[in-house]
Amino acid sequence: TWEKKLSYNVGFDFSMWNGKLSMEVDAFYNYVYDMLTAQGSGFPPSMGGYYFNSANVNEVDYKGFDLTLSHHNTVGDFFYSMKLIWSYTYGRWLKYAGDSGNTPDYQRLTGKQIGSKIGLVDDGLFQTWEEIENSATDLTRPSYPGYIKYVDMNGDGTITAEGDRANLGKCVPSWTFGFNAGFDWKGIDFSMVWQGVAGNKIFDATRRTDIPTMNQPKYVLNRWTGEGSTNEYPRFTVTDPNQNWSKASDFFIKDASYFRLKNVTLGYTLPAKWTNKVFVKKLRVYVACENALTFTKYDGFDPEIADYVDRGIYPQSRTVQFGASITF
Repeated sequence: TWEKKLSYNVGFDFSMWNGKLSMEVDAFYNYVYDMLTAQGSGFPPSMGGYYFNSANVNEVDYKGFDLTLSHHNTVGDFFYSMKLIWSYTYGRWLKYAGDSGNTPDYQRLTGKQIGSKIGLVDDGLFQTWEEIENSATDLTRPSYPGYIKYVDMNGDGTITAEGDRANLGKCVPSWTFGFNAGFDWKGIDFSMVWQGVAGNKIFDATRRTDIPTMNQPKYVLNRWTGEGSTNEYPRFTVTDPNQNWSKASDFFIKDASYFRLKNVTLGYTLPAKWTNKVFVKKLRVYVACENALTFTKYDGFDPEIADYVDRGIYPQSRTVQFGASITF
């Protein structure tokens, strides 16, 4: 059947100074239940494997707010305007069909934020052979000094994907924001558009172990080269026998927050007394730049990725345009 949804909203709008300053605030809570999902575990053997492979089981809720603050004014020949858009959303799994009665708490998605990623948790790097001998390791793979040391979440003395993966953080941003501003003065016009997100992670999959001879990320220069050299970036190997560079772990989880100047434009409209002489009603020349600046801690190509997995896709280009708009 179709999923069901309950929505609650409360908000208010106000303006003052003849509309020169205005604000809109909306708080919301959405509860979605009976969500259709695949199911294949958590059933007793007495059922003999006879059960529906899909059912209306999952439940989620979302809560947050949207804020819009606008201001514009004219002072003599100078007109300016600005708008701030700010949103916060917190979504969580109230019930997740993939969680069974045997799922440990550190692997459960029920109660966790929507968009949470599961993987191994790293605890620095092995520095010595003695440290390896006294630590939990993956018995199916060789371990050497300089390799990633993973946390033994279930305490069984070995590292396995089934038993030691844990919640590594969420990929969906909690905060989204934008800021627009501009002015006009004696034929000169200026505008800029900023956008950004915060509170989300990205999986950095730019290190391709299936192409050994490819260009490598710049952080490889800071790799482990001997005891005490670093506790962050593992030793570099072409064959990757321990899968340091391919196992899903929080080594690859990075902060994807960013604040970007998406567009900035500067234009000038020539006085009509000049353009009318050549039978032109209006002539505006301008220069514009897309993706002019980006502030982020992410060291990959571009933090603005749709599925939050960076596979080394071509980043958004910074473009500069010069143009003219003519009205006859």
